[in-house]
Amino acid sequence: MRNTRLFLFVLLVLAVASSVSMGHVRKGINELSLRGSIDVVSANGNSNTSTEIGLGLGHSFTDNLQPGVNFSLVKWENVDAFGTLGGFVNYYFLTAPEARTVPYLGGAVGMGYGSGDDPFIWGGHGGVKIFVVNNAGGGGGALSLEPFYQRLNFEAGGIDNFGLRTGISVLF
Repeated sequence: MRNTRLFLFVLLVLAVASSVSMGHVRKGINELSLRGSIDVVSANGNSNTSTEIGLGLGHSFTDNLQPGVNFSLVKWENVDAFGTLGGFVNYYFLTAPEARTVPYLGGAVGMGYGSGDDPFIWGGHGGVKIFVVNNAGGGGGALSLEPFYQRLNFEAGGIDNFGLRTGISVLF
């Protein structure tokens, strides 16, 4: 319960801090992102350190809506590395064209592979993109901060994962 409150608090702070926002997300723009996180996973009162690195590709069908696919490599303490493949949808809150930040909320589903018990994965995330390079046509480059919750459902039970992803993106 404490982790849930912390997650919701971080989302609220990000939304308020970037309430005057617009970035360089536009209809028709593609985004290639490289993201990573080091966080803690917990199940049955036990916790482990988790390291994840991922690659995503999204396409903005409107100024606000961006679905895409992602791949990641996950390594937990004392567990062999495994991969994930899934999809995501992000909704961007666009308000002021001159700002360099844009907040967003999203969700993701996917599957793990390469372990003895491949999990079904779902979760939610929110965050802010900070645009550091702007092209007049709507592309450029951005950094992202993304608090997230993930649920990994294995045959033997589930694992909750709360964390913060950071990333770098190229929009084209």
